[in-house]
This record gives sequence, C-alpha cells and structure tokens, in this order.
Amino acid sequence: MKKYSIFTLILLAIASSAMSQDIKKTASINKPFNISLTAGFAAPVGDFSTTKGNEPGFAKVGYNFNLNFGYNINSRLGIASTAFYAYYKLNNKAINDLIGSGGPTSSSVTSDHWKYHGIVAGPMTTFELAENVYLDLKFMAGFANVNFPVFKASGESSPEKWKAAYAMKMGGNVRYNLNDKFCFYSSLDYFYTRPTWKFTESVDGETIKSNISQRLESVNINVGIGYNF
Repeated sequence: MKKYSIFTLILLAIASSAMSQDIKKTASINKPFNISLTAGFAAPVGDFSTTKGNEPGFAKVGYNFNLNFGYNINSRLGIASTAFYAYYKLNNKAINDLIGSGGPTSSSVTSDHWKYHGIVAGPMTTFELAENVYLDLKFMAGFANVNFPVFKASGESSPEKWKAAYAMKMGGNVRYNLNDKFCFYSSLDYFYTRPTWKFTESVDGETIKSNISQRLESVNINVGIGYNF
C-alpha cells in the first residue's frame, strides 16, 4: 500500500509538472495585453456633416489616429482604452452659399478645420472567430478637447476656441495574430461628443455673449499594427 501511494504521488507530480508547462506555453501565446496604433478615414455623420438645419457642421471626410490598449481579464471579458486625434476640413462653398456671399471674392468667408483629441475607456468583450483571429466589441466613454473652426472674412477672423466635453466611442475591431507578439488590427467605430463654446464680442460698443453647441459624430474605419504582451 505504501509503494502504491509513493507511485501515485510520483504520477501526480509528473502530471502536475506537465500541466504547468502546458499552461505556461498557452499563456505565452494568448497574451492578455494588447497595444496597437491605427489610422484611417473619419466620416462625419448627422449634423456634423450637414450644411443645413440648426447645427450644421459643414465637415468633410477627414482622418484620425488612435492608440488602442486592451486587457483580457479572461477569454471573454476585458477592458479597453483609446487615445485619439481627428481632423476635418470644412465645406467652404456650402458656408458661402448659405450666407449668400457668392464665390471666392474679398467678402467671402473661409474656415480652417474641425479637430479634436481625447481619451476614452470602458468594457470589452472578445470572441474567437477562428484560430488566431479575435473580435473585440467595445463601449468606451471619456472626454474630447474640441477645436472650433476659425472663420475669416474681410480681413477679420474669429478667435480660436477649445472646449472639453463628454465623449463616447463604441464599435469593434478584428485582431489577426501574425505570431505570438504581433497582430494585424482593423476597426470600425462610432464617435460622439457635443461641446458648447462661449463667445463674447463687441458690436457698436455693446458686449454680446453667445453660446454655440455642435454635435460631432463620425464613423471611423482604421487599420494598423498591434503588439501582444
């Protein structure tokens, strides 16, 4: 009985050692942390892209850059964060058509851009689509610092204004592991923020204060490279 017990303990020790080695090997391949750098198109939608209505944004298709971070707590749940930057030109022709200034004359209005940067974070759920292919679905919230466009007309220009506001980013990305460290990364997401700027101007000696709000919404398509660790 004693010999049997010793033999059993030896088998358990061997099995435990083998299991430990297998877990270490799996952990080295399925690394829980991922960081990626992506870039792509930022397509304005809703009021942000329209040239009519109460909050026309006049934004054209722009571009964006993202630094993404993800941590898988287990095979299904995790947390994610993204630091982002986006830039959009404005439709100057539509602006001048709206105010009736006509073509590119000395009295026409020109504008520079919309741009913003910020950071969001939130929960993430992961699905394994195939071997080495993963789908991450994310809902993230945070803030964005938004630059209001500078408008110029007849030698005068509006002041440059920045405003921080609540921001939301939700969507998904597909990761294809090229090896145990690097992955190809593609994503599709929706972005939303709505800051309000305060303006003060003097007209005929009278101070006029006004608030301007703008809904900024965009659908972003990005690709990039990621690193697993």
